[in-house]
Amino acid sequence: MFAVHALSLVAFIAGVCYFSGATLVHLFDLYSFLALVFITVPVILASGRWKSFFSVLGILRNPGKKHTLEELKNAGDSLKLIMIVPAI
Repeated sequence: MFAVHALSLVAFIAGVCYFSGATLVHLFDLYSFLALVFITVPVILASGRWKSFFSVLGILRNPGKKHTLEELKNAGDSLKLIMIVPAI
């Protein structure tokens, strides 16, 4: 399944480059990358939600597995934090 996702991502990027006339370098935004590295990641570390942020990835990888309400609430709070930080 991972191979299908990776292949579809590569096909999407190739299609965007082909139809827009842009190169791969034009699709990379340095300021967004720097904001991610120097603002979002330290805020996650400072908030103490680093473990619950990675639990989100585990929940998304195994949707059939049963999770407690506390795990789901912590995962939701972590995602809310990720959405709020870039707006600050």
